[in-house]
Amino acid sequence: MPTKRHNYFQSLKNQKGAALILSYLVLTVLVTLAIGLALSNVNELNYANRYRNATAAFWLAEAAISRFIEDTAMLNGGSQTISLGGGTIVLTKDDTDPTLRIVQATATVDGVSREIEVHFVR
Repeated sequence: MPTKRHNYFQSLKNQKGAALILSYLVLTVLVTLAIGLALSNVNELNYANRYRNATAAFWLAEAAISRFIEDTAMLNGGSQTISLGGGTIVLTKDDTDPTLRIVQATATVDGVSREIEVHFVR
């Protein structure tokens, strides 16, 4: 009987190494999943920031067109650059066609630009 007990303890010692390797594998899988989720969250945050900046740029361009409609003399000297709401707007007009006036507003917020072009028939 003592030999069986000795073999049992010997085999138990061998299984401790297998348990260690298995725990390392499980740990590697969990760390990989955590890194994947973290990268996914970072990408989602970047997408949300770009969407926010694009929306802000669109509405700034819209505000510049509205300002021009209220005061059409503001572009008599050519194009105009306006800083408003954390962004920059470049407002230009094209009067080369005597029957048509084209007003273009390009707004940029944190590197994201949106452009609106309006055609006025004279």
